[in-house]
Amino acid sequence: MTDHLGRRLGNYTLTRLLGKGSFAEVYLAEHVYLKSLAAIKVLQTQLGQDDTERFISEARLLMGLRHPHIVRVLEFGVEQDIPFLVMDYAPHGTLRQRYPKGTRLAPTMVATYVRQIASALQYAHNQNLIHRDVKPENLLFHDNDEVLLSDFGIALIAQTSRIQSNQGVIGTATYMAPEQIQGKATVASDQYSLGIIAYEWLSGKSPFQGSFSEVCAQHVMTPPTPLHQTVPMLLPAIEDVVMRTLAKEPGKRFPNVEAFSTTLDQVCQPDQLTQTAQTYLSANLATVPASQDWDATLRRRPAEAMTPSADSLPPMSRDFAQTNPKSTTPAMQESFSFHLQENRSSVRSNSRSVAIQATPQYARRGPSTKLMTILLILAASLIGGFGLLYYALSSQPHQLTVTATTSTASHSQLSSTIAPTTAPKPSPTIAPKPSPTTASQQQAAPQQQAATGNTAPPPEICYQAHVQNIGWQTTVCNGQQAGTTGRNLRIEALRIWLVHPISGMNVCYQAHVQNIGWQGQVCNGNQAGTVGQNLRIEAVHINLVGAPPNWNVCYKAHVQNIGWQGQVCNGQQAGTVGQNLRIEAIQISLVQH
Repeated sequence: MTDHLGRRLGNYTLTRLLGKGSFAEVYLAEHVYLKSLAAIKVLQTQLGQDDTERFISEARLLMGLRHPHIVRVLEFGVEQDIPFLVMDYAPHGTLRQRYPKGTRLAPTMVATYVRQIASALQYAHNQNLIHRDVKPENLLFHDNDEVLLSDFGIALIAQTSRIQSNQGVIGTATYMAPEQIQGKATVASDQYSLGIIAYEWLSGKSPFQGSFSEVCAQHVMTPPTPLHQTVPMLLPAIEDVVMRTLAKEPGKRFPNVEAFSTTLDQVCQPDQLTQTAQTYLSANLATVPASQDWDATLRRRPAEAMTPSADSLPPMSRDFAQTNPKSTTPAMQESFSFHLQENRSSVRSNSRSVAIQATPQYARRGPSTKLMTILLILAASLIGGFGLLYYALSSQPHQLTVTATTSTASHSQLSSTIAPTTAPKPSPTIAPKPSPTTASQQQAAPQQQAATGNTAPPPEICYQAHVQNIGWQTTVCNGQQAGTTGRNLRIEALRIWLVHPISGMNVCYQAHVQNIGWQGQVCNGNQAGTVGQNLRIEAVHINLVGAPPNWNVCYKAHVQNIGWQGQVCNGQQAGTVGQNLRIEAIQISLVQH
């Protein structure tokens, strides 16, 4: 590929390479007169006269796309037979950068992103334009963290005759639909690609793995692994919606990408989960044979399963219901409800439980058992309390040390001493805050706790700021301030890590640095930002990776000339971009719902 740095295209000068692909290079460019920034896509081909006219015609179509979730094409041109597109610059990075491979998102967050992407795709499809390369790398974040769909240049390239003749399959193998691999892309191909992205966000991995040829073959011939095998507690209705988009035949997917988004949005709404689960189960009860295992039947659905409606049942189930109208009696349905209550009492999604209740006929007779349990606990507490008091008063003079681990920000240990009644009562002392543990100490802590019988302390987040003219400050934890306020000193670098983390939980973060932009994401105490270059951090993103859905990381920044901004959570931006304002202090907390 030719290096175009420093070159002038139209009214723009190319200043920095942002990225490159098979068909194009993308540069950050500055307007010669307005000094505004834009992203310029330089297509890696030289066009003849006929192809140039085709390019200009299709570029006019791209300029006509005006949608809040599509990156705008500002202008275009052809210089020395090299075509280029001038687009809005989105400095906040891509969804792939914010959510690296292996990251799992809550269903409600997945539905939010899918809604925005589907809205953009449906708009393009209404203009008879197929994107052909929907993937996280082509999804950008706007200033308010809304998603923008980019790289419609792939569609433009695919429709340019010379390039199409030289490139057989257009797109990225991981997200390509079977018909797209066969060179017959339709608007349903974009829906399939978006379904792969949703599958990846929910499970943490793509349904198909391997080399380019292996992945292509799996797309065409192999059904995707059911989501519940990776995410056992995922609501079945959510799984069915996503798996329908991955049907091998385009006609078995949703009628359009907007229908997919709407259905996913409905089944992912927290306040509708109970109603959704009940509707889904009632729609499928009539299709379960009496001799079949109930729980296995609920989970053993075809990959292209429909959303809950009588017309969308799989053909085999529909035939069975027609030929066996009396095969399911009310007693069987009650037995099914009871079995489901016993073995799958709740289906959780985004830290909310959906209880599928049994019928009153089969309700457990538990009040007497519960009452007996409560009485036994009270009796044990009273006996233990009297025993402790007797031991303290009747034994020889000695000191009994009681250590209570609190759940405050620093998890300090408070020790109090119980002495004989004649001795004066000593005042409590506060133990010094423990220093941040290393990774090896974190791994050894659970073993030590198991040996001593102590329960594991809750996780906490600690962090350290490198401040202008000061250097690395003292480590602080759990909502305490790192950095300075009122002294006009910038934060130049950050380190963030977890202490006593839950198994598999990590913290990852990304800094927007003056004159550099968004740096690559780092995790677990690695440095974000720069030291010794006098460059300020202007904004940050912080994420919990591998955490249970009821844990969030929340943070807020003290920004030059603004003060403390509002608190944000889970990958949202704290600070400012494009305003040349530094972050002077930051507070970070772990929040459990």
